[in-house]
Amino acid sequence: MQINEKILPVNSSLPASFGDTRQVCLMDIETTGLARKNARIAYAGCAYLAKGQWTARQWLAESKEEEPWILADYLEFLSQWPVLVHFNGTSFDLPCLRRRCGLYDIPCPLDGKENLDLYRLLKPLRRIFPLERSSQRALETLLGQMRQPDDNDLTMLPHLLPLLAYTALGRELESVQDCRLLSDEDGGKLQLDLGLYDTLPLGFSCPCGAFYLKAEGKRLSLLIYGRQATLKYFMDDYKNYYYLPDEDMAVHKSVAAFAGKGSRVPAKKATCYIKKEGLFLPQKDPLFVPVFRESYESRGLWFFADSLSLSDKAALLAYARSLLSDFPSKGDTLWPC
Repeated sequence: MQINEKILPVNSSLPASFGDTRQVCLMDIETTGLARKNARIAYAGCAYLAKGQWTARQWLAESKEEEPWILADYLEFLSQWPVLVHFNGTSFDLPCLRRRCGLYDIPCPLDGKENLDLYRLLKPLRRIFPLERSSQRALETLLGQMRQPDDNDLTMLPHLLPLLAYTALGRELESVQDCRLLSDEDGGKLQLDLGLYDTLPLGFSCPCGAFYLKAEGKRLSLLIYGRQATLKYFMDDYKNYYYLPDEDMAVHKSVAAFAGKGSRVPAKKATCYIKKEGLFLPQKDPLFVPVFRESYESRGLWFFADSLSLSDKAALLAYARSLLSDFPSKGDTLWPC
């Protein structure tokens, strides 16, 4: 069995929202043959940050009899870190390690550890970057990283960590730098310029349903599409309301006596509303009240633009984080509007 260590010439870290890079260990294994159930582990490696430098530690089996020794030593080494980072390890590396440990009756201290699967987390980047595949090499090419003769999947993994910032843009928002309400023929738009905790490796821009997003470096801009319309606010306690068909609105029973019995009917969930006309802005979550909709069945939520204070930076930051909470996993249809 060979064990070697080397310093990796890479300077990268996890985005702030993913935690402390010193708490993670990058891992990778290689097996012999194509038969997953019977293939033995011929190589195991991990990379970790020590004294500000990435260090790779790699185990190589020189014979099949050395597999249990590699397993035991490798897993003992991995047990030091609370977070494991891998590329498609959820489907391959971790099940393989558990299976081979079971074969040799070796304890497998992997359960209970937090796992970051870069393949699964970074796959949605195909929605914003020209990636034909979500492979590790495709992501390396996107970043302009070229493998040297002594590089392998493990030694290249640290380069991919900054890409995680794209998968958590909502959490990456640090501050509101500027905001303004713009008027146009459609009614208006809200532009938010925001600061990020981490520097994005690559700039990009893309339409995202209810807004347009542009980001570069540590700056992100959202252009949120407003809507000039007449929308409805639905009251929950509909049993205490009457619906007035001629007025197309609901009124509380305490004041409905002024309306003749022939001009009112008991309100239902779908008719217990009042209407408001003006400029509305979309919201994914009901952060701003009252919440307006087109109809009771509509999933799209709106709020009256005049109720938004452009000087309330905390509310604007919460709004932006809510808009980006699903980005980029759901692409152009983040939520209906």
